[in-house]
Amino acid sequence: MATKKRKTTTRRSTSRKKRAEQRLPAGLGTLFAGLLLVGLAFVEGDSVWKTLHQVLFGLFGCGSFVLGAAVCCLAVLYTRGEDLLPHICKLVLGLVFASGTVIVFSDIQPQGLSAFQMVAACYQNGYQAWLSGGALGAVLGGNLLLLDEPTANLDPEGVKEVHDAVRHVLEQTRETLVVVEHHIDVWLDLVDRVIVLGKPEADSHVSGVIADGTPEEVFGSMASVLAKGGAWVPGRTIESHTPESSQSSGDVVLRTEDLSFGRDFALGEHVNLVFHAGEITALTGKNGVGKSTLALTLAGLLKPISGRVSMDETMVPARRENDVFTWKSRDLLGRIGMVFQEPEHQFVASSVRDEAAVGPKSMGKSEEESYAIADNMLERMNLARFAQANPFTLSGGEKRRLSVASMLAAAPKVLVMDEPTFGQDFTTWTEMVKLIAGARDAGCSVIMVTHDEPLIETLGARRVLVSEGE
Repeated sequence: MATKKRKTTTRRSTSRKKRAEQRLPAGLGTLFAGLLLVGLAFVEGDSVWKTLHQVLFGLFGCGSFVLGAAVCCLAVLYTRGEDLLPHICKLVLGLVFASGTVIVFSDIQPQGLSAFQMVAACYQNGYQAWLSGGALGAVLGGNLLLLDEPTANLDPEGVKEVHDAVRHVLEQTRETLVVVEHHIDVWLDLVDRVIVLGKPEADSHVSGVIADGTPEEVFGSMASVLAKGGAWVPGRTIESHTPESSQSSGDVVLRTEDLSFGRDFALGEHVNLVFHAGEITALTGKNGVGKSTLALTLAGLLKPISGRVSMDETMVPARRENDVFTWKSRDLLGRIGMVFQEPEHQFVASSVRDEAAVGPKSMGKSEEESYAIADNMLERMNLARFAQANPFTLSGGEKRRLSVASMLAAAPKVLVMDEPTFGQDFTTWTEMVKLIAGARDAGCSVIMVTHDEPLIETLGARRVLVSEGE
């Protein structure tokens, strides 16, 4: 019996060993999971999978393909037996600190830093310096420095800091720099080749390379062609959309009364501002001074620390006090609209067309009229071809245009917008300017948080400088 038992044990051990050898290599399960999650972006209809996809990716504000690709890359590295900790740290830092998410996977450990030292480096160099994916990529290093609109939403001083940091890294490491950018003039002194992607034909939905050469060649001989195609050509003339001299601002529709705003502590105190119908106001200032916090407070979405935000008495809902923060969401409809800094935070529908029709429907318009307004907005914002797509599958610039279009379609009396023009080429930027100017001319009071100087100038906006500690 003992011998038979030993034979049985041996057969079982051999069987386990064979089954183990037949299993998938370690990490491939994770790889397939990453591919599945990316694939969820293409699932049609309101399914459980699509809901899961939105929860996983929509709420964090990062691209499905970026995060899905990162998961796959980590899985592959795991199968190769590599230490994942440095790569995971890079991924987390990219999602937390990057303005345009930049994830650098490199086989070279930069300057011998440990993963924890890289995390500490971000804090030691200050939050302001790490708002940009460009600065993040500079600290993490690698053979290739790939930046995707690294200066989006940064103030001019922040743009210069990122530019100088990247230049320093390139001088020290001689790395290859690839930067995806609409406003290429920021990087002209660092690049020696420009590749322009666009539509070979005006009615084509497929993009291709329409120019490739040195900056002098591309912006010299092909400047007019590129400008016609919608590219931001350095030095090009921008059409003015300032109000006519005979056009005066209307009545006060929104005001702050001894307002102190902030979250855990006050970012601004004793703020007294008025906003008129038919006027555009630009909230400007350095990153981190509280412009977005002030915008949320003006929109009635963030409780003031003290003071209040009120509207004209004729616009106060029945049986409500004149304090917009105390109003229900239905009370804000038609009165105050908000375009969030992160477009995903306001999406509520499962298709682009339905999202654009939400505003008109909520204002009591018929379904036919609502979709007519939505279709017009999508056409003007160059989003018509994505009408049936899920909003969360759009690119960053497309999401921004959809968020602006859906709020403009609702036609509120006051429209608060946080960085409305980031991620736009010249054609879509120009169309957005026309829509904002149209809202102003229709009597809307437009309040914009922006670093976009051409936008402020072409609209003739009133400036309100938000300064730290004031």
